[in-house]
Amino acid sequence: MRLPLFYFLLYSATGITIGYLPPWYQSLGLGGAEIALATSIQPLFLIAIPPIWGYLADRTHRQVALLRVACCGAALAFAFLCGATGFAAIAAFLAAYSLFATANSSLADSVAVVEAKARGTEYARIRLWGSVGYVVSAWSFGAWLSSGGEARDAVVAAAALMAAYAASTFLLRDHASHAVAAPATSHAPGRVTAPAAPDLRAAAGLLRRPALLVFFAAATLHWMSLAPYHVFFAIHLRDLGAPASWAGTGFAVAVLAEVFVMWRFRDLASRVPPAALLSLAFGSGALRWLVTGTTSSGVAVVAVQVLHGLGFGAFLAASIAWLEAHVPGHLRATGRALFSAIVYGAGGVAGNLLAGVLYDAGGGRLAFSAAALLDLAPALLILAPIASRRTPADQADAA
Repeated sequence: MRLPLFYFLLYSATGITIGYLPPWYQSLGLGGAEIALATSIQPLFLIAIPPIWGYLADRTHRQVALLRVACCGAALAFAFLCGATGFAAIAAFLAAYSLFATANSSLADSVAVVEAKARGTEYARIRLWGSVGYVVSAWSFGAWLSSGGEARDAVVAAAALMAAYAASTFLLRDHASHAVAAPATSHAPGRVTAPAAPDLRAAAGLLRRPALLVFFAAATLHWMSLAPYHVFFAIHLRDLGAPASWAGTGFAVAVLAEVFVMWRFRDLASRVPPAALLSLAFGSGALRWLVTGTTSSGVAVVAVQVLHGLGFGAFLAASIAWLEAHVPGHLRATGRALFSAIVYGAGGVAGNLLAGVLYDAGGGRLAFSAAALLDLAPALLILAPIASRRTPADQADAA
């Protein structure tokens, strides 16, 4: 249970930072554009930082040790945010935090994929404990705000959870994540060896694979469409006149659906081809944002968040499966880091900035309605023939 505990704590902190830091920013007097800029700092670092950590993981085969460094650095840097009051200080401390925190997800996923194989289970059933942590913290903090808590309490709560997940990394252990069986010959039996560490040219070559490029483009557009939810969901519900606790309820509905989909992902994936499954995830997002942006009912907004099960749960699990199928084994930490950099990084920055502009222009209605239109594009793109046809190079690497 060591890795599930780590995921629970990691995403408990995320449940606070994503859902409740934006209202704290607003309580300090930041406008929509400044809130979007603040929330874009971590995605901006995601563009460049995770590939460095991922490449180091593939070179050293020390994912757990690197994860420990990243988590401890993130917890320490975030603690300084507790004393920030202006945009400049917030931006500076978030930048220091992001140097480390942007590596957490991809490094943890690299550890989890290997752990799942060692335990004879699947990645989604380990990762879902992160979703459980997210829903517990998001709902609990929403209830805390409704009972009289203050927006600034979000920073203290997140800092405490970060210290906890950093401590939990010392319980994790490394598996032989890159060991491969050498074929037996008439002169020597089969043995386990470690492949040569990848060079930069091999890592960069991942970006020349058509199936990966189409996948990255579709996933990035989808992540951009999630930006209004990540930045303005709690604010949008408040604008509709809903109680503060409803934001936590909305997050809870979303993540409970995510947990269910990830638990049942094996059955879902056995019935639906990967490209169609990703397209379904993207299409469900378009419907979700359309309802969120056009209804005046807080109840309807909260209820439709059940589509998060497909829009994030199925999306994440199918994305990891796609990377496993299209990235050579000795480059998988790098591949997952590129996914974080391109999708969460570039997509996060572009999506957050666009959401901020749209919110200032027309509030949550405009931001979420635009997200609905945006999420239609990846649903069509991922079904393109180039995405569903593997190249000879891909087939050889997966063999």
